Amino acid sequence: MDAVKTAIFTACIMGVISMLADIAAPEGSSKNQLNIILGIITLLAVMTPFTDGGFRLSLDEFSFDEQSAYYDRKLEYSTDNAILDSACDRYEEYFMEKLNSNDIKVSRIDFQMSINEDEISADKAVIYLSDYSQQDAADSLIKEDLPQIETEYISEEQNEIRDRPAQN
Repeated sequence: MDAVKTAIFTACIMGVISMLADIAAPEGSSKNQLNIILGIITLLAVMTPFTDGGFRLSLDEFSFDEQSAYYDRKLEYSTDNAILDSACDRYEEYFMEKLNSNDIKVSRIDFQMSINEDEISADKAVIYLSDYSQQDAADSLIKEDLPQIETEYISEEQNEIRDRPAQN
């Protein structure tokens, strides 16, 4: 019976506090948020006498190890993707400039890259040429910097695709 008396007394006190806070709070969304918070506090305060000794929460029952490993893998994956995207952008800019400055008209270059043991490698390049007759010159310029890369040339005029395997 003491728990019921305590709960009723607590509810009355929290009601008075809530009313005073409602009067003193400025109008707007912050007033609504304050009312929600006070409602939750009132609910917890009224429930406390019935929980036999207070409201206790033990974090020993919760394990964050599996979630931590998941988020570590997700962070590593996101980091790897950001690094690869940045590397692809830099390679594309560099080779676009190199080919265009040598009078080889290239509209776009796409690189496929990978990360192996903290090393970034360019695996394949897809070069979009305006004039397919410039393929050999473009290939020699690219192979100067990346001799092992597989190249694929797409001619915009003829809409052709031709592969050049990587040289070993």
